[in-house]
Amino acid sequence: MVHNIKSLVVSNTTLYYRLGYHDLHYDTVHYTQFYLELKTKFVKKYWLWGELVEVPDYQEAFRVNFDIEQPTHTKNELREILERKLELYYREDQIKRGELI
Repeated sequence: MVHNIKSLVVSNTTLYYRLGYHDLHYDTVHYTQFYLELKTKFVKKYWLWGELVEVPDYQEAFRVNFDIEQPTHTKNELREILERKLELYYREDQIKRGELI
C-alpha cells in the first residue's frame, strides 16, 4: 500500500508522487515515484474471506532517482525533468497503440 501521496501539476497534468529510499550497505538512495491516477479497488479483508474493503490502486507512471523535495534542483530544472519524463510516458503509450509516427 502506498502512503503519503502528494500532488503537483506539470503541463496541465496532475501528478501524484511519493518519496522513497533504498538502504544499501554503504549509502541510502532516494527516489520519487510518480502516479497519474488515484483509483481504488475492493478486496477481501483477509485474503480469501472477510468483508470487502476499499484499498488504493495507483497507476505508476515513472520514477526519478532523486528526492524532488530536496533543494538540489531549481524549479525550472525540476519542471524540465518532469515534463520530459511525462512526454516519454505518453510516447510509450502511443507505441503500445501502434502510433509510431
